[in-house]
Amino acid sequence: MAKEERPQVAKAGNFALFTLAFWLTFFPMTLNEQMTRLARQARVASRELAQLTTAEKNSCLLAMAAALEKNADAIKQANAPDMGAAAEGGLSSAMLDRLKLNDQRIAAMAKGLREVAALADPVGRILDERVRPNGLKLQKISRPSAWWSSFTSHAPM
Repeated sequence: MAKEERPQVAKAGNFALFTLAFWLTFFPMTLNEQMTRLARQARVASRELAQLTTAEKNSCLLAMAAALEKNADAIKQANAPDMGAAAEGGLSSAMLDRLKLNDQRIAAMAKGLREVAALADPVGRILDERVRPNGLKLQKISRPSAWWSSFTSHAPM
């Protein structure tokens, strides 16, 4: 894939405001192309996140929660054109309702991030352990998703 120039976008705090209308204007692509791009970005991000300590992951989650709350007005403002484009695109009222961001939903997202940060980190936890008759000790240990995705992406189909 050729390297693309990064477009100028509006910023709200540390957030770049990428709206659906923005992406469709500057990067016209099919839904399949959009999903493929998102999947590739998620794979790269998951590999980087897998290297973080529990404290670093929790710090990121708490920073995201604070950023959501701090930038709620900008987020709602950026959501408005997306809502308009979705309505013009014929999305049902139920889907439009799911896409709409308001103060309560943004607060709920921030609360959810804080709740996840408060959970025990599942990475490295021993899920199952057995000792075979020959003395071989087997352990099933939870791993970061990046490890699994790199393993499964190289597995034969």
